[in-house]
Amino acid sequence: MKKIISVALSAFLLLISSPARGAEDSERAAAENRFISGLEAWPGTADDEPKIDLSTAENYRDSLLAVPGKFYQVRGISATTYFRPDSAGTVIPLMDTGFPAESIANLFLLPVPLARTTGMDLSVMTHEYGSATRLQTTVDKLLSYCEGAGCQAFFGVEKLEEDNLSCSLFLYNPAEGYDHVFKLDCHPSEILAGNGVFTGRVSLFVPTDNVSDLFRKAAEGKTDAGRELERQMNVNPSQTSGDEKTDN
Repeated sequence: MKKIISVALSAFLLLISSPARGAEDSERAAAENRFISGLEAWPGTADDEPKIDLSTAENYRDSLLAVPGKFYQVRGISATTYFRPDSAGTVIPLMDTGFPAESIANLFLLPVPLARTTGMDLSVMTHEYGSATRLQTTVDKLLSYCEGAGCQAFFGVEKLEEDNLSCSLFLYNPAEGYDHVFKLDCHPSEILAGNGVFTGRVSLFVPTDNVSDLFRKAAEGKTDAGRELERQMNVNPSQTSGDEKTDN
């Protein structure tokens, strides 16, 4: 739910901004430096198109379809993607300013062409000096680089007011037991027009147990905002994940 996402992420970003101590933090700082330099040199993907599997698709709204994905920690953070038929009747990924939350979710969860040109201006919360460094990249470079390392992407909306979207991106590595955690802001109309940039903060290589603990400590409860988030991002409330680390 929106309150859970916002409270947990805000607490988490405060927690990881404290100065690093000990050998473990030194190792993490070295990993962060390798990540940043590796991403800066990463060329991104070629001109691939998303492979659309509609075998589990459900009716969403109007003529739209949703393909339910796993959720991460809470149901408001998921890998659900959205589609619509074009004028020829071919089903394509939804990219429409009338559905900003769903379209931005697709941008992070599907290899759509717009991801190759959409910029990201990030403040990386680093451990080496307990400070931050600036990182500029694109959605495609970030996602393809992290997915190549074994990460799975999950997306959640924190707040959507008119043309201002605050959202969360979790890149979860189940084999290594860490997350890259992003708090992002954008103007969806600019992003979908091809001239917008995501801004925000990121913490790299967060132990997954730390993320899980923060979500468990967050207050439960259904608010109006939570119900709206569920409408936007969780088309099948009874869905379960099948992956015990992504279904808490």
